[in-house]
Amino acid sequence: MNVKVVSSFAAAMADSKKSILKASKNTVNIVAAIARKNAMQNIQGSFTLRNNFTVNSVRFTQCPPGAARLQDVKSQVGITERAGYMERQEKGGVKTAGRKNLVIPTTKARGGSNAGKVRQKYYYSQVAKNLVHGSTKFKSHKARTVAQAAVAAKTKKFIRRNDAIFAVTNFRASKGRVRFRLSEVLNLKHKSTITPKKEWLQPAASAAASEMQSIYNSEMAKL
Repeated sequence: MNVKVVSSFAAAMADSKKSILKASKNTVNIVAAIARKNAMQNIQGSFTLRNNFTVNSVRFTQCPPGAARLQDVKSQVGITERAGYMERQEKGGVKTAGRKNLVIPTTKARGGSNAGKVRQKYYYSQVAKNLVHGSTKFKSHKARTVAQAAVAAKTKKFIRRNDAIFAVTNFRASKGRVRFRLSEVLNLKHKSTITPKKEWLQPAASAAASEMQSIYNSEMAKL
């Protein structure tokens, strides 16, 4: 009789461990999914995005189905390596250029607002293809500058002056006098910039983790 009791208790304990393990796996997977959703919302609400690439780069990995011990039950939330620039946003830090200086779009390049997206025509790859270079047929620097500005204004291209690239507008020539306006679109002066800390992942994970106990209770109740 005692043997049967012990045997039944052992079976009950085994079933209980299986239930706890399964509920734990389900819980960490659900929490990770919530954290991912939170992180995507944080990115959309806090950053200026050109497209959905950054948001869609937030991923989570589920707990391996074969995990047999509670200490092995875990899931992870993060972002793909291709969107690794978001780590600097999360932690803050310094962005350093390589051999060339950083390309920093100005307010004009963002449509008049620093919060706006960079207009496609002001991407460096586009601007670099549309630079007007000074002609050597002019002897004086002033004449070369005027000719260069005239071409840029007429063709809606750009000119470079030292460590900045400009659009040329309001070009006017009258009675031997020439006037035009230079509007800076890309700043090339800096080797590095400082990125302020703007957490998007930690708050997302913390908010999801606060729901863990209730999610676990719910998962246990299902079993």
